[in-house]
Amino acid sequence: MQLVDKVWTICEPAIRELGLELVEVEHVRAPGGAVLRLYIDREGGVSVTDCAGVSREVGHLLDAEDLMQGRYFLEVSSPGVDRVLRKPEHFERFRGREVRVRTKEPAGGRRKLAGTIASCSSDTLCIQCETGEVVEVPLDSIEKANLRGELDFGRGRGGEPRKKRSGKHKR
Repeated sequence: MQLVDKVWTICEPAIRELGLELVEVEHVRAPGGAVLRLYIDREGGVSVTDCAGVSREVGHLLDAEDLMQGRYFLEVSSPGVDRVLRKPEHFERFRGREVRVRTKEPAGGRRKLAGTIASCSSDTLCIQCETGEVVEVPLDSIEKANLRGELDFGRGRGGEPRKKRSGKHKR
């Protein structure tokens, strides 16, 4: 079992008991020690207090299991506006929102798709692309999927909303 999988197995139940969801786990080697990043969420978002509580709880669990070899840094944060989507429940929760998906095998003739989440079943994601075409993507062929977040910068001249999309976009 890989380190990230072991972290999921150990940490997810404890995080769930705190009323939170473990969204993603990353392990990165870095000078001075590895970095273990946990992304947590809940309906309505998470606070700094939530992150600190998870850090304390998970830190004790990881130390007791002696999973991490050598020095490491534990980071706990929200998934941010470009939130990773992994499970069918994630796609359903964000139905109607814009998403970027990279697949292992081509879907609709492409490996990179962008559009709106039209629907999701237990094994298939339907994305309505910007062209209007609906592409069915088997969930097990998704390599990476992220929400395409928007940041609200208030109102511009003339009262129109000013928004910036995260990630790559054409002007």
